[in-house]
Amino acid sequence: MDPEVLIKRLKILENEENKIKKKIGEMEGSLVKKYVKCGKEKCKTCKFGKGHGPYYYLVTYKNGKQKWKYIGKNPRKYIKLRNLNLELKRLRNEKKKILFELKRIITLMLSNI
Repeated sequence: MDPEVLIKRLKILENEENKIKKKIGEMEGSLVKKYVKCGKEKCKTCKFGKGHGPYYYLVTYKNGKQKWKYIGKNPRKYIKLRNLNLELKRLRNEKKKILFELKRIITLMLSNI
């Protein structure tokens, strides 16, 4: 494949990645749905059920520590963030493939010198 075409595609992917990052505000991580126990002895929701919720969180790791960020109760926001994260992963995988192909092309070109 033509290296110039790959480089153009790589730039397009980087622009798309930056747009998504702005939308999600650098909120990369795992999106988790969680039920919470309130700790009240007489709470029937906790005693006989899963607990209160579901509540949605974004789980990230910083300096080896797990951080939970509350997203809210609205699953639409959760689904939107999840879809944006999936798209971000897809873009990054495509970028990796292009970079791998460019390295392969460069190696071939250098071996022919």
